[in-house]
Amino acid sequence: MRLVMREVVHELNNALAPLLMGSSLLKTEAATDRAAGLHGVMEAACQRSAALVNHLMTLNLPVTGERMAMDPGPVARRVRDLVAASTPRTTHFEVQVPPGLWPVTAVPMLFEQFLLLACLHARHLVRKGGRLVVQAANVPVTEDHRSPAFDAALVRWVRFRFALRPDALAGGAAYVAPASTDGLPWYLRLEPLLTELGGWLTVVPDEPPSSTVDLCFPAARCSRAG
Repeated sequence: MRLVMREVVHELNNALAPLLMGSSLLKTEAATDRAAGLHGVMEAACQRSAALVNHLMTLNLPVTGERMAMDPGPVARRVRDLVAASTPRTTHFEVQVPPGLWPVTAVPMLFEQFLLLACLHARHLVRKGGRLVVQAANVPVTEDHRSPAFDAALVRWVRFRFALRPDALAGGAAYVAPASTDGLPWYLRLEPLLTELGGWLTVVPDEPPSSTVDLCFPAARCSRAG
């Protein structure tokens, strides 16, 4: 996956370079207020895209470091801003991050890579119209939801609930199909990386073509809400 991401990043960088240069040239030749306004829109879009490419290049670096207690809130907000910058107007994208999220135990860069990848995979299913709302929350672990991979002392998690609501008028039923041709639902493609992070997923019953998936991470044992 890292090799594919590196190739995509370089292709995006090559495509953006002439757009940024051309935008600067148009600025000097804008003859009307309307043309100047159009230039401003183009330049802002190019700059947001360039920022996204630069961040992807950072995320493409090999992940090193130890698992540690980290605040997931700032990471979720950063990912929200990155994904929102490239989300089409036909799609409503929202990430709700309440104050006081419990710290999670994870490798920080790997956690950010995963959250960005999850948002991009889920957004792909509503790219032609619909809603993607991601809600973060502190949730006590019940016996029914306890993962066998963790110590019995684990009593709480941080949940990211992905709720997809495709627009039926835009062919929403078609978006329930996997985002790729390998036959896997979008969330199962993330499961190996989620497991590496020490998390797990739960599919919430929903009415098609909508779908809701909980991606859960163990809260640090020493964490306290606040």
